[in-house]
Formats: sequence, C-alpha cells, structure tokens
Amino acid sequence: EDHFDPQTLREIGPKPIIMGAFRHTGFRQQARALASRLIEIENGQCYTLGKMRIRIHAETPSYRTNSVLEIDTPCGKIVNANDCGLDASVLQDIAARGKVALFFSTLNVLANGWPFPYLRQNESDYAVRVAAVREQVREAFALGMKILKPTVSVAFAGPVSFLHPLSAHLNSWPEARDWRQLVRELRVHGPVTWPAPGSTFSLDTRDIIVADQVPWPVSNPPRQNASSANIPAPVASAVFRPALANVAQT
Repeated sequence: EDHFDPQTLREIGPKPIIMGAFRHTGFRQQARALASRLIEIENGQCYTLGKMRIRIHAETPSYRTNSVLEIDTPCGKIVNANDCGLDASVLQDIAARGKVALFFSTLNVLANGWPFPYLRQNESDYAVRVAAVREQVREAFALGMKILKPTVSVAFAGPVSFLHPLSAHLNSWPEARDWRQLVRELRVHGPVTWPAPGSTFSLDTRDIIVADQVPWPVSNPPRQNASSANIPAPVASAVFRPALANVAQT
C-alpha cells in the first residue's frame, strides 16, 4: 500500500485506472475490483490520453510493481520515476524520444527497501550501511539527470518519518528528513529542486517551466540529532529556461 492504497481509491469512487501490465496477480485483481474500467498498458507501449501520450516502463524483475511513467504533453516531456529503480537502457530510450522538461525521482535514503527499517542503531555497521545506501540513491538520481538531461529535476516522494518505536531511531539520521545536502551535490549535473507537497510546475510551449514551490516548515518536531532540526524554506518561485542552462530564482 505504498503507492496503491485501496481505501483511498474506494473513497474517490469507481474511476478508470491506467496501470502497467504487471505480473503480480494479486495487485491486478485488486485494481480490477476498484476500477470502473482497468486499462493495462504493456511495458513501453504508447497510450494516447487526450492530448498526451503516456508510456509505463515496469521495473525488473517482473514480480516488482514499481514503474517509470513517461508523459509526452504538447508543452514537453515529463518523466516520473517516483522510487522506481532506474535502468540506463530505459532512460536512454526515453531520452531518444525527445527533450525531457521535468524529471521526478526520490532521494529517500531510509525508505529504500532492505535493509530498512530493519537496521538497529546499536549494530556496529549501522552508519556504514546507511551511508552505502545513501550513495546508491544519490547515484541513481544522478544517472537519471545525466542521461535524460532534463530542464529541471525534482526530488520528491518523501521524506518519510518512522512512527514505530523499533524504527524511530532512523528519524535521527541527518538526511532522513533533510535532503538539502543531497540536492547540493546533485546540482553539478543540472538544475534540481526539492519542493514541499502542494508545489506546482507549469510548462509552456516556449520550453519554460515556472515553479510555484510551497515552503517546507521552518522547523520539525525535535529529533535525536538537533543539527538537522531546522529545514529552511526553498525559494517561493523559480523560472527554468533550458536554453540559458541556468535558474532564475526569486
């Protein structure tokens, strides 16, 4: 129920659902029961939706239910990788089909599957193992930026907080809920931002992106690591122009 919450879909009411033709039988059965119409798109198949064309690229191996969503709009291409594992060959195919305006992916270090949330703070290699996954997450995001060469990359789908007492210590890791340093490191590959939920990005036909970014809270609840307790608000608005290869922020 990470990105597919049956209760939320029930509250919305029966609607057509478009999803990849995943091989997970239980997942498909649940979606079919919730949808007024289930549209399953084969891996990489182009599907026209109004003025948009979409492709769903399923993560391998086939038992997984993550995917990358490629959207072609009249104003530019959007790639939503969420927290899906990134395949260089898939990214190269996407890039070959046209300029990418927006690339969305996550920098969730502590919610990136095994070994989290199973790590205990008293384990001797706790810090080493977290640091290793941190580098994997950063390099995966950088891979997307380098291959897709988007006008702007957006870090989203997080951060997360662990509520169970057995995993609460993970919240004290400096980058559990503060991605500023990761974003700074990624900016060597191009413009990248980390907006709060509710932010919007608007594309126009001149290949300019206007971002209205909702500020993150100035402070978070107390943590074990006080040095990362404050998260400053990002810029309120930004204009991204690919031809200039820079970012004008206000």
